[in-house]
Amino acid sequence: MSAPEVLVVDDDRLTRLLAREALEGAGLRVREAGDGQEALENAQETAPDLVLLDLNMPHVDGFEALSRLRSSASLLHVPVLVLTARDDPDSVQRAYDLGATDFLAKPIHFQLLPHRVRYVLRAQEAITALRESGRRLERSQRMARVADWELDIRTGRLRFSRLFGEIFGQELDPSPGPNSLLVRVHPDDRARVEFELGLLRTEQKPFSEDHRLLGRDGEVIEVHHEAKLVGRSQISGTVQDISARKAAERRVGQLAFTDALTGLPNRAFLAEHLSYALARAERSGRQVALLCLDLDRFKRINDTLGHHAGDELLQAAAARLRACVRRSDAVVRPTSLEGARSGGPSVSRFGGEEFLVVLPDVEDPREPALLAERIVAALLEPYVVSGREVVSAPSLGIALSEPGMDSSALLSQADAAMYEAKGRGGGGFCFHSQEMTERVRQRLLLENSLRRGLAEDQVGCVFQPCVDLATGAVRSVEALARWTQPGHGTRMPAEFIPVAEEAGLIVPLGERVLAEACRAAARWAEAGFADVVVSVNVSARQLQADGFHAQVLGALANAGLAPDRLELELTESVLLLPEPALALQRLRAEGVRVALDDFGTGFSSLRYLKDLPADAVKIDQSFVAGLPGDGASVAIASAVIQLMSQLGLDVVAEGVETEAQHRFLRDQGCDSVQGYLVARPMPVEQLLVWLSERPSPA
Repeated sequence: MSAPEVLVVDDDRLTRLLAREALEGAGLRVREAGDGQEALENAQETAPDLVLLDLNMPHVDGFEALSRLRSSASLLHVPVLVLTARDDPDSVQRAYDLGATDFLAKPIHFQLLPHRVRYVLRAQEAITALRESGRRLERSQRMARVADWELDIRTGRLRFSRLFGEIFGQELDPSPGPNSLLVRVHPDDRARVEFELGLLRTEQKPFSEDHRLLGRDGEVIEVHHEAKLVGRSQISGTVQDISARKAAERRVGQLAFTDALTGLPNRAFLAEHLSYALARAERSGRQVALLCLDLDRFKRINDTLGHHAGDELLQAAAARLRACVRRSDAVVRPTSLEGARSGGPSVSRFGGEEFLVVLPDVEDPREPALLAERIVAALLEPYVVSGREVVSAPSLGIALSEPGMDSSALLSQADAAMYEAKGRGGGGFCFHSQEMTERVRQRLLLENSLRRGLAEDQVGCVFQPCVDLATGAVRSVEALARWTQPGHGTRMPAEFIPVAEEAGLIVPLGERVLAEACRAAARWAEAGFADVVVSVNVSARQLQADGFHAQVLGALANAGLAPDRLELELTESVLLLPEPALALQRLRAEGVRVALDDFGTGFSSLRYLKDLPADAVKIDQSFVAGLPGDGASVAIASAVIQLMSQLGLDVVAEGVETEAQHRFLRDQGCDSVQGYLVARPMPVEQLLVWLSERPSPA
């Protein structure tokens, strides 16, 4: 580290020489200047550690030089030791006013000069360290938004840091007065803060409070304020701006209690709010109504149009829920439980496509019924999602609390009522009854049994043939799922397929049916019926599942079945898939056939149908049942047959049970028929016998 450097400024050459010898002899470095202008230029070039400045010089005297030194930011804190022969107090005071650090009278005692210079340098080091410490403290306080203040109890005078003034307001009055600290405190918090500060003075109780301030522009600032008594006559305190932290806490609270997709309160909020509402109802003798709402056909829309469309539908439904509730029943969206304790209703997204509405303080059962009517009417209107118009009717269940009931029991009852409304066809609501609870319990038991049944190979297939109307030859055999449940016998698809769809079991169930159907087709091919195709029903969810293409080819390879011996039957819901042609094209390229099942019951649209890579269309049995006597059924069946023939698609009629239906369909040009008139569904062993005993086609 180099020795300190002293700039000696004096118009007397001898004085400069003697000063140099004395200072260099003490190990200091020295530079010289003969007048004030030279000193300024020298100092500006390289700032010295100390300036030894004569006041009485020609041209630019010491006073002018000192003034200009202090006007420079780089020289502002350089210590200046003034030399003067003048001993009048005015000159000394003027030098100090201009920024002199100390003065030395002439004639100079040169042997003592180095000691005086070193003393000033050491003092300057301490001042610099203190100044830097203050700057670091101020930077830290500013980063943490922590300011400090001191109050003299005897005089009432307030001393505060610059940041404190910024937080409380620059015009904060430091003069004595009891309201110095309270002038900016929010009116709603002022009484509390004043009381706690009073306890600090009278009982020496430390003050620590979060409260609000009103900023200069009226904005609300949240602070944490602490203070304690120092000695007998002084209070020292700190105040921290915690507005950002409080905002973050509110945001975290909002995220914890808010559904990210819809912006509605979520399941966590509902649990707390419902418990609170039930406790209050217990005290008041009133009831809580819980409305459980489910969007019918949501899963089909979500599976066929994609998750983005499903999200759009949920957001639109949430918006309608908010809009359809009266102001007196305002849908509240609190970010904390305290925000919900106003007694108003709340709507939340419970999960998936399920929403719940809590209606507290119910005195008349007509209140939840009227609210349910408004909700159902609003949600029955069509939605437009992903550019397509869809309908997702609401099924709504209502449960009313009873004394001693907890939230779990009330939720179970509302859920049971919702499933009852769904079972009635949707688009409506009903109140809970004990019979509904039992039915929901049975459904849950069925779901659990189905999971176990899939794990234990209880699900298998039966097969129903389809014959060509022109030749009588067996065109294909449809694989139909059957569940043989121990203790219950065989369950039909209508009993368990909807449960599998809702429980997310349709993909593993479909995979099992596909594998078994391919193995069965390989068996009848070995028996000499290689031209008979096996048809397997596939849901839209299966079609969209990862690896479905590989799954189909794997089932064919494992069974040793040619791809053109497999036909996938897809419901019309696949017409809503974003790119159905692309989804099926790969399978058709491998030789797999595609048929459109239950035509006319779903999303029939010629615009969609023309883009679907299909080989055949199956007319739903609901249209076949009225043939040939029902005029509407005749018109529909005839039109479908003619249209599909022109499109080059085979037409298969399902549910054919009478000779009259058979003749009508043959006369209209239908290609194939399937139904009890041909054969009932049967196990593969029985099918092999049926095939072998059937007469050869004419």
